[in-house]
Amino acid sequence: MQAANRLQTALKKGASFGAWHMLPGTNLARQMASTGLDWILVDCEHGNIADAQMHESVTAIAAMSVSPIVRIPSTEPWMIKRALDAGAHGVMVPFSETAAQARDVVKAAKFPPLGRRGFGSPFPQAAFKGVETGVQYLQEANDGLVTVIQIETKEALANVEEIARVDGVDVLFVGPFDLGNNIGHPYIGTMHDNLRDAIAKIHKAAHDAGKRSGIYCTSGAQAREYADMGFEMINITGDVLALQNYIGDQLQAAKGSYAHSALQMAKGAARETKPSRTKKRHAAPARADYLETENDDTRVGDTNITEQTTLTTNTSHSMNNTNELNLHLTLAGFLIVVLTIMAGFSHWTRSFPSSHSEKPKSTVQATHVVKEQPSIGCDKQKCIVQVTEGVHLRQSSFSTVYLTNTLEHPLVRIMEEQKAKVMKAIMRSYHGQVSSTVTPEL
Repeated sequence: MQAANRLQTALKKGASFGAWHMLPGTNLARQMASTGLDWILVDCEHGNIADAQMHESVTAIAAMSVSPIVRIPSTEPWMIKRALDAGAHGVMVPFSETAAQARDVVKAAKFPPLGRRGFGSPFPQAAFKGVETGVQYLQEANDGLVTVIQIETKEALANVEEIARVDGVDVLFVGPFDLGNNIGHPYIGTMHDNLRDAIAKIHKAAHDAGKRSGIYCTSGAQAREYADMGFEMINITGDVLALQNYIGDQLQAAKGSYAHSALQMAKGAARETKPSRTKKRHAAPARADYLETENDDTRVGDTNITEQTTLTTNTSHSMNNTNELNLHLTLAGFLIVVLTIMAGFSHWTRSFPSSHSEKPKSTVQATHVVKEQPSIGCDKQKCIVQVTEGVHLRQSSFSTVYLTNTLEHPLVRIMEEQKAKVMKAIMRSYHGQVSSTVTPEL
């Protein structure tokens, strides 16, 4: 049974990687399990997964030789029993704050004599390959299941060494968002040093007691950092997070960059003037056809007058269109600046930068600081972008450019790649008719 528990086997070797399952559905659970994960957390605390849906997801995940771990909503013993009776390879229990609570969790998860879990469900043995009967499951379950205690409150952090020493607790799992909130340092965008220290304390307490440590991460890159620090049970993403990020990225790619979208809007607005000009060009032949019913002298004379009028009208429209195009280009330039800043702010709010207890590697990078609002001016031949920049050096593990506009707005992070896309979009627009110049970066 232990060999059939993929998470337990992985924990003995080093880092294991899993994902959060919050949306109901056996097909979704099966697709997640087909990706090569070691375990999948069926979230009955914050996810949209009820008891019956939990049973179905657990069965689907286990059938793919991946460990289903169920996070129950509270520390109630009957919740632990329901999860394990469904075939879960382990349970994760939130908001356990004392060693006494941890001991109660272990008792609810173990059959006598180590605990008081009731025996009788016909379902769990099917989730373990090689376990043929209920009796075999009963005999091997105490050693074959994983008990995970979440450390996410100030009280739990204060008692973490005692909790780690409780027999039957296999993993101490860090919930960085709730932990940050409860110790007064919310994890919003950046991680406070005190939160890093708290995470390091939990990690050390687990290893000092011969147990494993785990943590919730929001990306593979962040998960890799914590794996390098020695964490063994690490989340890399979740079904909801993966859907939002992937669909959002693909939609952005389909639409193009914000700068490209702005220029396309300007082109579209300029083209809207063409149909009205076409109508007026055809007005002269229509008038000439009408005059064919009259005498030839009148027809010829009126036709000549009409042609002259049409030429004058077309010239006037051409000038108007040129003025309108210049106006649209100017508006496009303004949109480029605004939308690019919005893009950077959107990226900043969606991402959670990687953090760990140790200081990042010392890599000196140049950070560009815009001293003034970028200005864009357009005329008939070109569109010139002028950015006044300064530069200073800083210690960081991220390659970013910081832009500060003149409005009352927080510091906005814009990736170098986005900035490059803006410049390329301007340079290639209107088939090379619009050029751009930027103050060289230092």
